Formats: sequence, structure tokens, C-alpha cells
Amino acid sequence: MEYLWFAVVFGGPIVLGAILAFGMMKRRRLTEREKQASKQATRKLYRSDD
Repeated sequence: MEYLWFAVVFGGPIVLGAILAFGMMKRRRLTEREKQASKQATRKLYRSDD
């Protein structure tokens, strides 16, 4: 039973870290055109609030 706790306490964070690292590596970056479109849409939304 102690081996189970050992696996949970030490293996869990390692598995979680590996999953997070994989997700960050696979995350798609925005292109320059998409960044500009996002900025323009944000400005438009803030201007329409006034």
C-alpha cells in the first residue's frame, strides 16, 4: 500500500507536468494578421462602450 502512495505523491506531479508541457508545446500562436484583427476588434468594442 505504501507503493501506491509513493506513486501518487511522486508520479502525479511528474505526469501533470508532462501533460502541461505537451499542451504548451502544441498551443498554436496567432499570426500577425490575427493579432492585428484582435487588437482592432478590442478597440472597436471599447469605443462602442462610451
